Amino acid sequence: MVRGPQSGLYGADAIGGVINIITKKGRGRHNLAGSLEGGSFGNLNQNARISGSLERFKLLFGFLLIITRSNIQVTPPDLIPAGRLVQGDSYDNKTFSGRFGADLTDNFDLWLAIRYIGTSLNFTGDDFLGPEALKSNERDQQLFTRGTAHLVSLDRFVDQL
Repeated sequence: MVRGPQSGLYGADAIGGVINIITKKGRGRHNLAGSLEGGSFGNLNQNARISGSLERFKLLFGFLLIITRSNIQVTPPDLIPAGRLVQGDSYDNKTFSGRFGADLTDNFDLWLAIRYIGTSLNFTGDDFLGPEALKSNERDQQLFTRGTAHLVSLDRFVDQL
């Protein structure tokens, strides 16, 4: 947590403070992990991650897939106007993330973090007068990146990011 004047380094909206979340880094031997889950309402969650390092280079790459194929009627049938169809909802989320770094010297390293999120949401919409059983769709794509240079100097007295 960074409080006070130092938080100004992160912009004018950070005057009260900043919480700096540091994500996992690839270290040590190569490691592969994953999971697969399934459940009611057509839920399927799966993820995989590979991480590790080779000499001065480190990497972590992950993938997440969330699928929900629900045919559950979110809007109660008795609230649907006559002649309108009742449709179930669905949600997909595909997330790719990576963090790549290199220790260029014993006291200087570079990092690049990247995350892509693509979502698809199909749902039953509501209008001002009441439930409307028309299928609504939303597609969203987001890309986040961050690059850092980290220098430690004066016998670890100064640690600059």
